Amino acid sequence: MIDKKQLVSGIYLTSILLIITATFSLQVKKTPIKKQVTIFVHGTVFPFLAFLNPHKTYIHNLDSQDWYSRCIGQLRTNPLLQEDCIMLDVGLHKIDNGYLQQYTQQTLPPALSKKGAYQAIGAYHTITKLLANNSKQHVEHDYYTFGFTGLLSESHRKQTAEDLYQTLIKLIYTYKQQNYEPIITLCGYSHGGNVILYTAQAAERSPAAISIDTVVLLGTPLQTETAQLAKKSIFKTVINIYSTGDTVQSGDSFSTPHGITHRKLSDLFNTQEYVKVCPGKHLYDLQITADEDKQAFGHCAYWFFNHYSPGLFNTTPVNTQAVYNTLTPLPLVILIPLVKELLKKTSFTYQNITDLTLSLNAHESYFGFQVLNAHNNQCLLKSANIKNSVSRIQQYAQTSWQPYVHESFSMRLAVGALTALQTLVT
Repeated sequence: MIDKKQLVSGIYLTSILLIITATFSLQVKKTPIKKQVTIFVHGTVFPFLAFLNPHKTYIHNLDSQDWYSRCIGQLRTNPLLQEDCIMLDVGLHKIDNGYLQQYTQQTLPPALSKKGAYQAIGAYHTITKLLANNSKQHVEHDYYTFGFTGLLSESHRKQTAEDLYQTLIKLIYTYKQQNYEPIITLCGYSHGGNVILYTAQAAERSPAAISIDTVVLLGTPLQTETAQLAKKSIFKTVINIYSTGDTVQSGDSFSTPHGITHRKLSDLFNTQEYVKVCPGKHLYDLQITADEDKQAFGHCAYWFFNHYSPGLFNTTPVNTQAVYNTLTPLPLVILIPLVKELLKKTSFTYQNITDLTLSLNAHESYFGFQVLNAHNNQCLLKSANIKNSVSRIQQYAQTSWQPYVHESFSMRLAVGALTALQTLVT
């Protein structure tokens, strides 16, 4: 016969154990899983078409019925635009993890392998995985494109920034509901970078507080209005990548109220003094070069396929050509994971250096980077040799990326001109 005291004690102990187990399970469930989320934002689509309505574009007074707006609206749906750069349809689009796996296995279906977004983001992911394997840090990754109409218009960029910010709020909420802690990287090309910076203004009008871990600006025409937004607390790290060979970045006098754009954040405020008084804030002006060639990269090299070439009157140095040969046809954006990793390491030792040079070096059996102090060319850090990994990515792109026509820039111009003419007669 069971003793009553023993029964009560047993029930009591069992209850305690159940409570402890339930509490422990609840705590485990509440511990979020970190996930790296990278979103790519393209730039202006065919900016020369703004001259269909030059005055309205200049005074930021376009409406949906203007020739320019109608033309870009039609053009933006043309699938040819998705073949040679990171661009998908308007809005937020996830790159399915199954497709990333197919890319890794070099088995992307032809319909996707001809699209620049799948090729470039696949390459980006491959380098990310390489770095994770080397450091033995395994974090899950998701990738998205965020598309917009792409008008050359400040008011349009501000509205797009509002849309992007609201999209981020929903996306972060969804991840948190699934027990993830999303670590957000926003990567913006050309005026797509200004769209990203304008999300800081949208954040000031919203009760929802979100944080962006890293912003990468590629050839962004920095404006008096937008550069200051890099200081905002919503952004933890801002990496502004520029090249003196990029004449477009500093040449947009048309769609900014001050009539001038800049290459560097430090052209508009003292970045070094700012980070000194803001613990945990990182701002970088990062000049990208091929060895010592500061003119090596033009505006399209960051984002578009097959766009490595010297300046109009430059002769390509041997070392520069070696870098071109290592990367063609892929754009520079695929190297961002390595850039982020190097800057993270650099900041531990050189916290207040904000003006840097990223020198790409290549020869027959080597491809890697040096991070230099831009003021004295002191080498702060060198990357490992990633020649073999990049060669494998390059070879896959050379065989599987089959756009409609490889002369992509000419085709884009032709498509733009044809769409403009169709708009004018309808």
